[in-house]
Amino acid sequence: LIAKSGQVPLTVSSIGYYSASVHYQPNQPLIIYLKPKAEVLHDVTISADGMSRKDEIWLFTREFLGQSYYGRNCTITNLDDIDFFYNKKAQTLTATCDKPIIINNKVLGYTISYYLDKFIKTPKQTYFAGDYIFKENTFNSEQDRAKILRNRENAYNGSRMQLIRVLWNHTLNQSGFSLYTPDYTPLSEKDIVVSDAQKNKYLRFGGRVRMLFNNDRRALNSVNCPEE
Repeated sequence: LIAKSGQVPLTVSSIGYYSASVHYQPNQPLIIYLKPKAEVLHDVTISADGMSRKDEIWLFTREFLGQSYYGRNCTITNLDDIDFFYNKKAQTLTATCDKPIIINNKVLGYTISYYLDKFIKTPKQTYFAGDYIFKENTFNSEQDRAKILRNRENAYNGSRMQLIRVLWNHTLNQSGFSLYTPDYTPLSEKDIVVSDAQKNKYLRFGGRVRMLFNNDRRALNSVNCPEE
């Protein structure tokens, strides 16, 4: 690997293992440890009260891809590779996949290979984790490419990714973002961003943070910030 010191971490993924992030230093051996996933076979219970696979797929795709315009225009091309388990008593849906989940986003011009480490949907929240590889789709014309680039810019403006970068670069006041508590008390960067001795930065607030972009209340969104 040809790399420079101080570059961003490398993410390593392999089927059957949890992904890992490692830092590569030039001229030094790169040793990578991946933790194997424990294959758990759930009991099969035939019941008229259980969730059908059709409903499991609907719930998974809604939570995993999101309900935005761009999320609704994504298609998972290998749904048959995903295993679901619904716990009726806990009302919890979990999903596993021993292959990368292939997601096609025609609106943004990407095909994504997502290595799912964990997915769980409870009545109160949804949590999933994993790593992914983006591959740019082939454009039929320069006009199609220009349209895709406009879509990407529109998707990025006001997104959580942009907010994280704004907070990292200390440019919140110039970004168009406004942050509030759930009762709309204004928040500043120092209210939610903390740093450790190694200059790593974290969001910490202990609840939901509402974010507004360019004062457009139609785009009102929220993020969860843990206490620690």
